Amino acid sequence: MRTCRLQEIIAKLNQILTGYYHYYGITDNIESITAFRYNIMRGLFYCLNRRSQKKSYNWVV
Repeated sequence: MRTCRLQEIIAKLNQILTGYYHYYGITDNIESITAFRYNIMRGLFYCLNRRSQKKSYNWVV
């Protein structure tokens, strides 16, 4: 999905994460879900920054 537009990537990722949260989001599982979200965001920034030679995405909003 690296060649897709950013809006398409975010829409698909939101769809996947929502399903994951609904399936695994049970009581006392917040630590695992938070760790999963962090790893997904880290991977997303890694892939987005590989689209060009300049690092254009970072954690600062």
